[in-house]
Amino acid sequence: MDKQEHILFLSSKDSEDICPGNDSGNFTIDLGKALQLPGHWRVQLLSFRCHLAKDQKVERKNLMVFSDICESSFVRDHYLPVLANFYYDGNSNKVRRIEEVVKHPHSVAVVPHAVQRIKIYIKDQNLQTPSFTKATSDCTEVTLRLFRK
Repeated sequence: MDKQEHILFLSSKDSEDICPGNDSGNFTIDLGKALQLPGHWRVQLLSFRCHLAKDQKVERKNLMVFSDICESSFVRDHYLPVLANFYYDGNSNKVRRIEEVVKHPHSVAVVPHAVQRIKIYIKDQNLQTPSFTKATSDCTEVTLRLFRK
């Protein structure tokens, strides 16, 4: 019987030997073997966490998480593979990480039928890379749920 669901815990620190250009705002993870996804599959972002470098300031932001396995959606005059969109209030001096546990995640159609590498990247409301994701000492972690529709 085919598996109906996969839960993936991904970190921007994973696959550094294969993808040395990874940083906390743009990273690719090699899963080691391809996940076969026959039929119609969807993906949800269950959680997002970005550990901030010391003394980093984060202003209030609308953050968008993108992935190359997602079907494209229309955003800011472009079709882009948006996985999730959320607002973060970084107005605290004691914030050491951005964390979002998605209580009611929406799902997005998965494009490929076999997935070996997953690219994740973060943008702000202007489709720019947020400054807090540019330091290589940071780490971004996401939890994804892939499931058969």
